[in-house]
Amino acid sequence: MKRLLLALGLIVLPLTSHASPEEAQSWGKDATLLERQTAQLINVIDMGRKTAPSEDYILGVSRFGRTASNLAVWNDSKGGPKDLGCIFRGMASESETQTLALLEQSDVLKARETLKRLEGMFSDAQLIAQAAAAQTPTPTLERRHQSETCPMDMEATRAALN
Repeated sequence: MKRLLLALGLIVLPLTSHASPEEAQSWGKDATLLERQTAQLINVIDMGRKTAPSEDYILGVSRFGRTASNLAVWNDSKGGPKDLGCIFRGMASESETQTLALLEQSDVLKARETLKRLEGMFSDAQLIAQAAAAQTPTPTLERRHQSETCPMDMEATRAALN
């Protein structure tokens, strides 16, 4: 059922180039909420209880990824920093990859690993959203997500945003 929801989420949310700095800020707020929800799921696992992500959580991650795709198109169409567009595309891909992995996991420890990857991405997205909203160049990033096409250095990103 959750796979169907993910597929519907991808169909219902059309790719658009009408993104904006305001959408980047909203995406960052969504990342904050998703990071919190992900941490709660991890906490449940750490307490030794079995858990499964809710349909709302799965759709939220799907929306997050789709919005990242929209922001990549917007950034590229506005001549924004190339690495920012790359990061958005990487996060869109990572959202889908990790959500599918989470839905297919039967091993609780592997599910926790998947959730930890999502939690880290949502944390990073909050900084990226600030850069996108301000349309400031982002540095080359050192932290690596599953997609190696956009290396990320979070310390350099934080420094650039200060």
